Amino acid sequence: NDLTTPFNGDGVTVDLSGPGSTATLTRSEITGNNIGDQNSTNAGLDGSGVFITLNDSTSIQDLLVSTNTIGNIGRLERVEVIPVNDDDAGIKFVRFGNSTTDVVAPRTGQIRAVTIDGNVVTNNPGDIVALTVTDGLRLEGNDSINDVQDFTISNNTFSDNSGNGIQTITRGDATMNTDIQNNTIENNLLSGILLTGIELVSTDLESQG
Repeated sequence: NDLTTPFNGDGVTVDLSGPGSTATLTRSEITGNNIGDQNSTNAGLDGSGVFITLNDSTSIQDLLVSTNTIGNIGRLERVEVIPVNDDDAGIKFVRFGNSTTDVVAPRTGQIRAVTIDGNVVTNNPGDIVALTVTDGLRLEGNDSINDVQDFTISNNTFSDNSGNGIQTITRGDATMNTDIQNNTIENNLLSGILLTGIELVSTDLESQG
């Protein structure tokens, strides 16, 4: 995909946003896909491998992102509709507003609202002209404290990416809980795992656990 498509260069896009949105994504799976090409930039992507965003009063319930192979993505700098961080990632999840991630009807063994398991994200150089970087996994929580964004990150490989292996970001009053276990994280240009909290004003209550 390139930036002239509605997908803005992403391999898989889930977009729950728009003024007054109340949509719910229920017990969905993004599994077993080959996204981009780990060995050839000719078959890569300009955007993220998997890009999930939610805003307003939308909800994601019991989401599974598993056994995907993602490579050579994030090749072209772009400007997002809501510009918080324009860098792409193998798997990128961004939350705004009062949107929620919820455990409602979990699969066996699933204890968090979003499970990212068994993916291989490797060889993502970013845009070498614009000097953008590409994380293996980026989770961003913004705005309201009304919900704890919760994730399980397990049994993945994040390697040879131009950014971080895993980066989690909370801004404003956002709260995020992540279980990170049994992953292989190696040879990424920046950090292996980077947790970042950004308080925009002195009364912000962002937190990660």
